[in-house]
Amino acid sequence: MAPIVHGLDELYGDYANIITLDMDRNGPDAYGPFIDALDYDPRFRPGLYILAPDGAVLNRWLGPVDARTLQQALVTAILQFQ
Repeated sequence: MAPIVHGLDELYGDYANIITLDMDRNGPDAYGPFIDALDYDPRFRPGLYILAPDGAVLNRWLGPVDARTLQQALVTAILQFQ
């Protein structure tokens, strides 16, 4: 999933803040506030979220998602909040 997310960051990084949290590298304790706020279960990887500017969850995927679905959801969110 990382190559897909990084590719979307290259394409849309000027229009959206794309943030990655690497629990495999840093462990879930490093991201406790995010895990709590998003009600994320770290047993499901990856966890992908698209958030509105106010932090509301617009889309949520627990487990892999195909690039096209993720890109369409991201573009929809960008257009909605531009």
